[in-house]
Amino acid sequence: MFADDLGLADHLTAPDTIIVTRGDRFTAGPGRCTIDPAAPADWTALRQAVPSPATLLYLWSYLPAPDPAGPRDHVDRALRRCAADLVRALQTFHPDRLVTVSRRLRPITGAEDLCYPAAAAAAITATLARERPGTTTCHLDLPGDAPADDARTLLRALADHSARHGEVAWRDGRPHVKELHPVTEPADGRDPLRRGGRYLVTGGAGGVGAALLPTLAERYDAAFLIVGRRPPEDSPELRDLRRTLGSRRIRYHRADVLDPAALEAAVTDAEAAWERPIDGVLHLAGAYHLRPLTDEDPDAWQADAKVGGLLNLVALLRDRPGARLITFSSLLGHLATAGCAAYGAAAATADALAEHLNARTAIPAHSLAWGLWQNLGVNRDNPYEAAAVQRGVLSLPAAQGGLFARVLLRRPPGVYYAGLNPRAAEIRGTVHDVGLLERLTLVPGEEGVPAQPMLCHDPFGVPVEVAVPAPPPWPEGGGGAAAGIVHTIQDTLEGLLGQPVQPTDRLYELGVSSIQLLQIRARLEAALGLEVPNSALFEQPTLLDLARSLTPA
Repeated sequence: MFADDLGLADHLTAPDTIIVTRGDRFTAGPGRCTIDPAAPADWTALRQAVPSPATLLYLWSYLPAPDPAGPRDHVDRALRRCAADLVRALQTFHPDRLVTVSRRLRPITGAEDLCYPAAAAAAITATLARERPGTTTCHLDLPGDAPADDARTLLRALADHSARHGEVAWRDGRPHVKELHPVTEPADGRDPLRRGGRYLVTGGAGGVGAALLPTLAERYDAAFLIVGRRPPEDSPELRDLRRTLGSRRIRYHRADVLDPAALEAAVTDAEAAWERPIDGVLHLAGAYHLRPLTDEDPDAWQADAKVGGLLNLVALLRDRPGARLITFSSLLGHLATAGCAAYGAAAATADALAEHLNARTAIPAHSLAWGLWQNLGVNRDNPYEAAAVQRGVLSLPAAQGGLFARVLLRRPPGVYYAGLNPRAAEIRGTVHDVGLLERLTLVPGEEGVPAQPMLCHDPFGVPVEVAVPAPPPWPEGGGGAAAGIVHTIQDTLEGLLGQPVQPTDRLYELGVSSIQLLQIRARLEAALGLEVPNSALFEQPTLLDLARSLTPA
């Protein structure tokens, strides 16, 4: 158990538990070790002193939310505990079970201070489950009550079946899991950017910025200060932007978003030329690499442009009231993907920081968690695009991505997922109060089936026309026998599954397990006095098709 500094661990002592605390040097005693997390030698000594645990309970991410406007070393320390130190712990041990814990990370009651660094711990926990399928993982977000009360909540949460969901927030004795709400209501009509506005853009002139900025400049007569690390002569995208938009609308300053002094100097220089303060920031910077957790360099995580740069931008905007913050993050912060722990953790932290800013500061913040932009940014020449699409991440053409950005920025500040397919198996269970319409079976009532097709809408407001299906033809002369077989199949399935079924239902959509298929086959052979081939249950799509295949010629 990696013990926190708030006293939660003091109420969780149990036999066969070894407690690891933070200190300035390595020490080991009965049931307790102290390490300096910044010293690699201490992690080696810890591995030698402690046998590999069956369960790793990580409480270093249970901490109060640091003020992003406060001392930077406090913020960096919290980020390190929730990300780099957790990665080192997982590289030191290979537990069968990982439980990470936070306090008031998720906005459930509205009273939370939203401890944004802990979002990285939740993302890393989910990534571990992807990289080590035999490992059980969960992240538990506690209400932030007194340590003794939170300890009781944690013990209850560990015993509750909801822990199987991966991440669960507990409030008032009840578990909460993430739920997505489709954006269907019309926008309020406000322009996402101020007309004639002046904006800082991080991340250079390439990737998504090269596709997005011309549209925004033309539509809103906006001008941009682009900061990036490359010399301007090494950026063909910058040359194209200047040629398209002209030097009046595009300024470039070579600066690292992680250097707050250089960033402030670049903005001050641009504001003097524009004779007005900037109206906002588009934070597009970020670094992507594909690497498993075992090979990660935790020290490099502290120099991440997405989170470190975002904190510098927050400091910049504190002195510019009314300026808005727009961050482009990634759905990889919410759809854990093997090899993407660093990128996913940074995206999740950026989203959580935007929620914190909206709840606790006067800086209006949008964070747009994107899927894929076709052949742009991190998705350029991406060999894994097809796998991402299969999981529910849409690959958007640049024009559609730009349209989504303008539409979502008309919404109130907050976190929005852009480019998510709600019909994907991994996504559909998280969409709020929605049964996705893919196929509709109409059962005749007293007045029969409607003669005209119905018009329905899917969760995103898209009209879906539902035609009345014609009944499938029976084999010639076999209608009576086939109808009897259909009733027998229905009775068999309803008796086994405990739920009503329809002739047009598909077996694989009923959640029938392989063991139940064997039971269905045995019961059908007994009831029909026929041999039911194994292949029939797999090859026949619906109950009607199965009945027809079993009807004697």
